[in-house]
Amino acid sequence: MIINGPPGIGKTSISQALLKRIEGSALIDGDSLAAMKSFNRSDREKLLLFFEAIRGMAEAFKKGGAQNLLIAFTFETPESLSLLKQKLGDLDNIIYSYLLTAECGEIERRIVYRGRSDYAKTLSRFRRITRKYGKKALTGDQGYPIECTGLSIDEAAAVIENDIRTPVEIVEYDPAWPEMYEQEKERLIELLGPLADEIHHVGSTSVPGLPAKPIIDIMIAVKKFRDDVKCFGPLRELGYIYVDFPQNTDRRFLRKGVPRTHHLHITESKSGCYARTLDFRDALRNDKALRERYGNLKKELSGTMKENRAEYTDTKTAMIEEAIAEYRRNKRKR
Repeated sequence: MIINGPPGIGKTSISQALLKRIEGSALIDGDSLAAMKSFNRSDREKLLLFFEAIRGMAEAFKKGGAQNLLIAFTFETPESLSLLKQKLGDLDNIIYSYLLTAECGEIERRIVYRGRSDYAKTLSRFRRITRKYGKKALTGDQGYPIECTGLSIDEAAAVIENDIRTPVEIVEYDPAWPEMYEQEKERLIELLGPLADEIHHVGSTSVPGLPAKPIIDIMIAVKKFRDDVKCFGPLRELGYIYVDFPQNTDRRFLRKGVPRTHHLHITESKSGCYARTLDFRDALRNDKALRERYGNLKKELSGTMKENRAEYTDTKTAMIEEAIAEYRRNKRKR
């Protein structure tokens, strides 16, 4: 897990509170390490070397038995956060990242309370980096935002823990789901215009009769994958936050709502991701026996992996791949 945020907001303290909440965790305080090395964070080559050192520490913690790692660091750009995620990608397939935010007045009070001698310097850097976050929010992932204004250290840690441990809830099919999709589709069309080449209702809520998490999955196909960045700004107006996972090489994932109400997937028209997603949906729609098996698997996994969304998703992969292959074989025969 990566905890991002400007100076003075309490990344290290919140990370230490998380250590007590998440069993088998270890903390790497990147800001303290960076202060000792005293390097310019905008120097990409030195940043890469620094992240390589963090990766080495993370690997050592993993070998020592740590099940979860917390890394606290001020990432000034989405690109720098992405660089570290790529470095850590082979150690863990799911890396959660959070961006701590707060009102300027809150930070002033915190800095004064802590009695820091570098009050003016810390506050100035907080303001500069916060402005940069605002400008860069539309270009990439800086971490899922956690508003800390008015929260104690432990309360902020609890918000993060609750997000990570959001239980996998499987409910019976709701006939209202298609209408919820259509309403959201209209908003997306209005916001994105020609950027959205195609929009599809996908995932389990798109399959009549299938039990599902009550979250509407939507896939947007763009003509060129590089158009994804152009979508982030308009989508943020609807409440969608981009969440970057290094393994998502041919799609972008965004989430909306607390608790979650919608998942959005952006991929290139006619890409492998596009074809697989639609083929699996159609396989489920056209095969009652497959629907029943998949529904039973989801219910079973939601019981045994209720608080581990990543493991829940990964465990379904084999059945999904098998279903897609069978659907395509049958399609070729017709």
